[in-house]
Amino acid sequence: MAQIGRFNTHADAVLRHQVQQIDLPYREVTEAEAAAARKQAAKYADDPAQKWNYRWHQAVVERYERQQAGTPDIHKMVLHALRLGDVAITTNEFELFTDYGIQIKSRSPAVQTFVVQLAGQASYLPTERSVAGGAYGAIPESTEVGPEGGRELVERTLDLLNSLWATDGT
Repeated sequence: MAQIGRFNTHADAVLRHQVQQIDLPYREVTEAEAAAARKQAAKYADDPAQKWNYRWHQAVVERYERQQAGTPDIHKMVLHALRLGDVAITTNEFELFTDYGIQIKSRSPAVQTFVVQLAGQASYLPTERSVAGGAYGAIPESTEVGPEGGRELVERTLDLLNSLWATDGT
């Protein structure tokens, strides 16, 4: 290890990278949420200029119908974790609510952990508290994966990060 100014440099820093595809459960849509989405979709159904709004609400109705038929969706996501010396970098495709990032960073084996979000095409990933509050980023139209999937994402991310430190004890 050499020192440049106040900073230490490491010529032999550990470099490891792991990639996993993980399956996260889709957020369950309640009957009330499906009814509200159906009502909104109906408002836009006959207006070609409102096709996006129609599809946004109709997708929730269709997800609810798949749930009721016993064929719930699974969200497939590629998760990356990188170790560079004492630093960890992990990626996911969601726009995480802050609680998830804090859980990952506080439980990571790294001295410093960077959580890179929106590394792919996905939606908001709300917490239970945000779903209860009903804000835009927590409604079914804005979220494919809900709090259960968020907890799973945190645990799978930490498992992957821990594996980068487990092989040599450093």
